[in-house]
Amino acid sequence: MKNWAVRKGLALIRCGGLLSAVRIPTDLVRAAAGSDNLREIDAFLANVLPGGPVFADQHGDSYYVLVPSSTRRRAEWATGSRRNSGAEFLGMGSYLDVPRPEATNSEAGHSYWCVPVTSPGALADPDTVSRFLTFALRRQEQAAEEPPGSPPLTPGTA
Repeated sequence: MKNWAVRKGLALIRCGGLLSAVRIPTDLVRAAAGSDNLREIDAFLANVLPGGPVFADQHGDSYYVLVPSSTRRRAEWATGSRRNSGAEFLGMGSYLDVPRPEATNSEAGHSYWCVPVTSPGALADPDTVSRFLTFALRRQEQAAEEPPGSPPLTPGTA
């Protein structure tokens, strides 16, 4: 536990072994959730990525979804077709600063678990993450087409 204190509540983990991550820009997550409210975004992510651990890096403006390392073999990551989304697969050679397990709200500091780890080895389903990214891009495009002053999109209205 000494590492948690030294690293200000964060632990450094290596990706590419048992787990990897998908880094998603905050603006894309906000577009998908149809909100800027962190509690609403957290609830939305828990609903659309059930059982998949997700943490927010509030200073880096990114969300990280923990996925199996085998996700790197999926066509969208192997061919780079997800590059236009701003999302990035982090596998072998990547390292993550993950928050303490009990950091489960935005007041916890630099990073927190929006969708906490439910059990050891629990990771997000790669198909679900892929569908989420497709949905998020569509919502972002729709929001960009909305005339100024239009009410914000809300979850379930896409």
